[in-house]
Amino acid sequence: MNRWVVFISSILLGLAAVCQAEPVISPGRWYNEVLTFEPQDSWTVESCFKSHQLMRVEYHFESAMPVNFNFHAHPELENGVHTTVKIDRVAKVARHSSEANTELPGLYCFDFFPSKPLGLARQLTLRYRAL
Repeated sequence: MNRWVVFISSILLGLAAVCQAEPVISPGRWYNEVLTFEPQDSWTVESCFKSHQLMRVEYHFESAMPVNFNFHAHPELENGVHTTVKIDRVAKVARHSSEANTELPGLYCFDFFPSKPLGLARQLTLRYRAL
C-alpha cells in the first residue's frame, strides 16, 4: 500500500477522533491550556473547540520560544463539503493576542508549529474565551 495513503488516512482518522471530543465554547468562560512541544518533533500542536453560533472569540498565547501560529476553522457546511478557512496567521512570535468572529458553526483550531527544531520539551500557554 502506498505510504502516502496510509499517512493521509491516519491524519483523517485522527482529526475525526479529535473533532468528536472537542469542547463547545461557552460565552464568558476563559479556557486555559498548556500545550507541550516534544523534543526533536517539528510537528504541530493544536487545540480546538466547537462553535454552534456566531460569536466573538478573544485569544492570547505565550511561549518561551518563537512559534508559527494559525487560527483556522473547519465549518460544518450543509452540502457535506469539508473545507478549511484561515482566520489569523503569524510567524516566529513568542506571544500574540487577537480577536476573531466564529462566522459558521464548526470546529475552530489554534495551531502552533516550532519555528526551529527543539532540543528540549517546551510549553506554550493558550487562553481563549467567547465574548
